[in-house]
Amino acid sequence: MAKIQVLPDPVARRIAAGEVIDRPAAVVRELLDNALDSGAANIRLEIEEGGIRSVTCVDDGEGMEPEDLKLSILSHATSKLADFEDLYKLRTLGFRGEALSSIASCSRLSMISLSRNPGAPAACRVRAEGGRIIDFGEARGNPGTVVSAQDLFYCLPGRREFLKSPSAEGNLCRNVFIEKALPFPQVTLRLFQDGRLKLFLPPASPAQRAAAAYPQFLSPELLREWEADRDVFHFTLAGGGPSLHYRDRRFIQIFVNRRRVSDFSLLQAVEFAYSEILPGGEYPFAFVFITLPPDMVDFNIHPSKKEVRFHDPGRLHRCLVEAIRGELKTSFPLPPGYWELNRSPAPPPPVLYDSGAGEDWGKAVREPGAFFPEGPSSFKGDMPGMPPGMPWEPAAPEEAASFGGGSFPGPGGAGDFRLLGQAMQLFLVVEKNDELYLIDQHAACERILFDRFLSGPRETQELLSPFVFDLEEEPSRMLEESLEDYRQMGFTLEKAGCRGGRVTWELRGTPAICCGMEDEVLSLLTQARGDRRLLEKTLYARAACRKAVKDGEILDHRTAAQLAGEALALKEPRCPHGRPVWFKLSRGELYRLVGRRD
Repeated sequence: MAKIQVLPDPVARRIAAGEVIDRPAAVVRELLDNALDSGAANIRLEIEEGGIRSVTCVDDGEGMEPEDLKLSILSHATSKLADFEDLYKLRTLGFRGEALSSIASCSRLSMISLSRNPGAPAACRVRAEGGRIIDFGEARGNPGTVVSAQDLFYCLPGRREFLKSPSAEGNLCRNVFIEKALPFPQVTLRLFQDGRLKLFLPPASPAQRAAAAYPQFLSPELLREWEADRDVFHFTLAGGGPSLHYRDRRFIQIFVNRRRVSDFSLLQAVEFAYSEILPGGEYPFAFVFITLPPDMVDFNIHPSKKEVRFHDPGRLHRCLVEAIRGELKTSFPLPPGYWELNRSPAPPPPVLYDSGAGEDWGKAVREPGAFFPEGPSSFKGDMPGMPPGMPWEPAAPEEAASFGGGSFPGPGGAGDFRLLGQAMQLFLVVEKNDELYLIDQHAACERILFDRFLSGPRETQELLSPFVFDLEEEPSRMLEESLEDYRQMGFTLEKAGCRGGRVTWELRGTPAICCGMEDEVLSLLTQARGDRRLLEKTLYARAACRKAVKDGEILDHRTAAQLAGEALALKEPRCPHGRPVWFKLSRGELYRLVGRRD
């Protein structure tokens, strides 16, 4: 007897259904896709017990005539395409013809539909269980379609056991509902869970729709909306400004031709575009809607359409960064002093000296060494890996002693300023044009080094012996695609072979600024993605942070003055991770803080 057997049709259908429908949220996804493709203006979604007991979708779309209704639950039956070439002209969410067939194979499916075509016959109902039609006939109904999937996986108990609790499955269904609602702001959608209205989304703009979908995090006035065209791409963005950010990436949501995609390169593009206006470690609220020609994107990669491929991902990445960054600079200009302290309510004035000290307190602010500690500096300027010509040279012994205030000509258009001292071994205190500046010495040094690395020569430091590392096939493929970008940055990389399903690489040279940064270099090569500009920014930001003056380092007066002057002359007064380099207080603001009249 042959060992290979052809599976019975019911078994084959149930196995295939498992690729498309793995939980109630997948049913919600497929039913909403069909409702939106039908041109519905109103959609009602009802789920019970997290969708395990039932999922019902009601729409007022174009509906189906009896012949189409009966064919709709057959495998590979679709109205979206007629031949293979239509795959590259798709403008619909559904196209594979597997959704209703898969749902019918793993649930008790019921559909009632009435076509909007003039002269169409009465509404019809079809019922199916285990993929087989068990009832078909006339019914009463309004124009549109009602689809109900009950007792999900009743015939696949093994799959049902792996479902989460009804509340957890219900949350996943809600997420899919929102995911489908965001790119269709003109459609009215209602979500009912266990008979209660949980979410009502009336027609609105994209920004208003996003705010209505996440009312606990957003309000319409927090988001701005703009559109931009770059190359063949059209971008619509509903995004927040510098004051609106979150601790993770959940609110960076990208839609391509009205379909939510999880593409790491596009997520990085949004992060990169926002990186200069957000604090380090924070992520924006950005809902990005991209429209591009259908032949430039392929959604036919996975049965559940969870993966996507682009014809020219680098081109799309660059255009997205340019579009977002250009609009951010227009919509959220950052004048000097934007990153000031929140001064409402005003903090009480600090107590600097004991009131019983008599007239001796004045010496503390007039004598040298009032703010800067005595003794030599712990920072010596010529750090390992720093390119020649850096501004912070070791101070002479007589200059490295304690000092008080002093006036200095500012470099690069910073203007003259008065250096008052160093506070908390972190902030340089500077007076300029009747304004008081507190400069974060680490953030300032980090930005100055970053700018120098970015504009300086790409010199390669050859290694005495190659550094060997292994990668899985997919990371290795991504590294190989970016090999030319890494070469231009100063890396020398060679593929050394394959073993055990892993690819071996040899690192023979690194950029000169990366001396002593083995861990950061390996992380960049194995994890970072994007074009050369993004890779350079990632590398130079890490190098600048590694080599910059640290919190707690004591600076001598010449080093402090040079650092303060260059910090005040920065065109972008933020570190590469988005933190402010300084904030300032005007004379009037200081007077108000201590209750004086200006």
